[in-house]
Amino acid sequence: MIRHIASIIIVAHLFAGCGRPITVEPVAEEETPDASVVEAHDHGSSPTSPAIEAVGIIDVPPSSKEMIYARTDAYMLSINVLEGQEVHKGEVVAVLQSPHFAQLQRDLQEAKAEFDLTGSAFERISKLKTSAAVSDKQFEQARYEHDRANARYQGLKSELESIGFNTSKLTLSDRLEVRSPIHGVVTQLPISNGQKVNADSHLMTLIDRSHMHVEVQVPANAIGMLVVGDTFSFTAMAFSDTLLGTVHLINDAVDMSTNTVKVHGHFLNEKENGRMKVGERVFVKFAF
Repeated sequence: MIRHIASIIIVAHLFAGCGRPITVEPVAEEETPDASVVEAHDHGSSPTSPAIEAVGIIDVPPSSKEMIYARTDAYMLSINVLEGQEVHKGEVVAVLQSPHFAQLQRDLQEAKAEFDLTGSAFERISKLKTSAAVSDKQFEQARYEHDRANARYQGLKSELESIGFNTSKLTLSDRLEVRSPIHGVVTQLPISNGQKVNADSHLMTLIDRSHMHVEVQVPANAIGMLVVGDTFSFTAMAFSDTLLGTVHLINDAVDMSTNTVKVHGHFLNEKENGRMKVGERVFVKFAF
């Protein structure tokens, strides 16, 4: 800057010596680039192209995470999986045990028998009612008995189904098989065999890794440079090579605690899912 001003002064003196008027244009100071925007020198960008650098995390959609709870009082009879193990949807991952299970199933069978019996009686009386062979009081009593039996049956059925029983295949067993609701990988097992559990007890966590993505916290003062469809590169500590992704969603809200905006990015190559770990931090660069 000083050298540039000196050059202007020398030229001014030369023109003054020639008796010509002197016009000196003001020199604008160069702006300091924002801290979130740096020069990019790779991925095919020119040496003066801007870039946004940020930290991201590998994640999966909320629907791809399943936390399995006991949903009833029981004992953990057996855990059939290990952390890191892949399981299929419907596979038995644990077995709970309680004498209450057998009693509930017996109650349901009795309620179903009563429901069928009162249903048959109500159907017969309904036919007689059309020919005035029974009184209104008899008809109403039969309907009441059937409705009451139905309420008890449906209530017990819902209770058993809510804790995981298949009510179409009752075995009067004191054991309940816990099945995986998704195809995924076991990531947490906080319960041990023989441990007493209740409805709030967390048995395990499963994650479906079929659709992993990158969640990036981009500085708010640089978010205007991004649009959906932009390509970005990212690297993790676990490997040295660079992977690519594309911007899929840009949040409209600024996180005031960090002054950043969340950007949701998809892997450009879905086959890279197997290399990444959910929760793994990555270094992300958006080059322009």
